[in-house]
Amino acid sequence: AATNSPGSRSAQEIASPGLFVAAGARGLAAAMRRAGLARLLASALALLACAALAQAQEEGEGEPVEDSEDNVERKPLGVYVMEHGFLSVDAPTWHPRGTLLLSGGRGGGGFEARLSDAKEFVELRPKLPGLMSEAMDTNSYYAIRMYNPENPKRVLQASIPAKLLADHFEDWHDILEVTVGASGLPVGLSYRVRHTLGLALFDHTQVHLSEPGRTEGPRIAP
Repeated sequence: AATNSPGSRSAQEIASPGLFVAAGARGLAAAMRRAGLARLLASALALLACAALAQAQEEGEGEPVEDSEDNVERKPLGVYVMEHGFLSVDAPTWHPRGTLLLSGGRGGGGFEARLSDAKEFVELRPKLPGLMSEAMDTNSYYAIRMYNPENPKRVLQASIPAKLLADHFEDWHDILEVTVGASGLPVGLSYRVRHTLGLALFDHTQVHLSEPGRTEGPRIAP
């Protein structure tokens, strides 16, 4: 029987280091492929998450938020024509003043009003002090009226003596007070002026809404 001396090595033992190197190279390549696939998978998942988030945001933008009063959806209730003129012995001549948009919040969010000046009123505004002085000399009244074009016979009107406005253009501003019913229909109109530094009459007309008080009804003590 042949014996292997310490100094002699077989052919398989001599070739084993090459086999180990080849196996190591194959393992390294497989690990690199697995790492590349993992990165691709992570990137794909990230893209899917971003797409889902964007879609959720787009779907949520059009939905009203009911829990926040600042995000109450406003429903238009009506657009009213505003006109102004002078009341005297003769029949008044009414001029365009603007439009008043009334809107209400769903679910008891309250009502809002927005006044838009008409082009004719903006052009007439520089002449109003002179017209107001002429109306004061004849003891006339400055009047404002509003109505819905769908029902023009139902008119709300308010007036104030022209002498109270003739000398109060600088540092004054005017206020429209509209009383609305429970359904948002205007039922009353009043007009007044207020002394305010830095403002001018008819430049920043404010609209105040007076809403009906809502009560739960009479309470009976137990």
